[in-house]
Amino acid sequence: MLNIAKHKQVLAKILIELASEKKLAGKLGFKGGTALYLFYELDRFSTDLDFDLTGEGGEVDRQLIKKIAANNLAVQDERTKRFTWLWVGSYAKGQDKIKLEVNTRKYANEYEIKDFRGYSIRVLKPEFMFSHKLCAVLDRKKLQNRDLYDVWWMLKRGWGIAEPIVEMRMGKKLKSYWGDLLKLVRSLPKKYDILQGLGEVMTPAKKDWVKGRLLKELEMELASRV
Repeated sequence: MLNIAKHKQVLAKILIELASEKKLAGKLGFKGGTALYLFYELDRFSTDLDFDLTGEGGEVDRQLIKKIAANNLAVQDERTKRFTWLWVGSYAKGQDKIKLEVNTRKYANEYEIKDFRGYSIRVLKPEFMFSHKLCAVLDRKKLQNRDLYDVWWMLKRGWGIAEPIVEMRMGKKLKSYWGDLLKLVRSLPKKYDILQGLGEVMTPAKKDWVKGRLLKELEMELASRV
């Protein structure tokens, strides 16, 4: 069960604790859906916290991040993969889990400092946010409807794209990748459940629009760029 008000409070608390830790200052770059929601007015809720290691200020003590995760969540899953540090846990029994993920792979990303309730947060710049979100659509093991919505949302706002990121991650030029995305959208079944994993973070009115129009609007946006 998703309690948006409480979930948002816990997300904010973890973000503030990370920003307050001097040994982490400048070393984490905030990105992903929650960064879009908190700093760029994305009109859907987002449930997780995603960061990059920025490569600035020396090595990062992974145990500090683990401690902050454990201070706020009953951590049920902790993993260290080749390019990922991951903690997953819930803040109360029966509530949706929060994923705290740190990407350790180095990209030529750019960040800017933004204020969050009196705390300085290093946030991925919009054009890089958009580039990685575009790549995520086809780069994940399983298609996530939230990615499709976010891509449409950024397209409608005319955000720029850091094309070298797309070329590096996907191994092709942006124009070619638009074609891949268009092919994906057109291949979805007629009765595809676009609300799966997305409906719970939308208002009822927005859910109706997403169900009836999102894929059609996204297809037109993509087709105009191929």
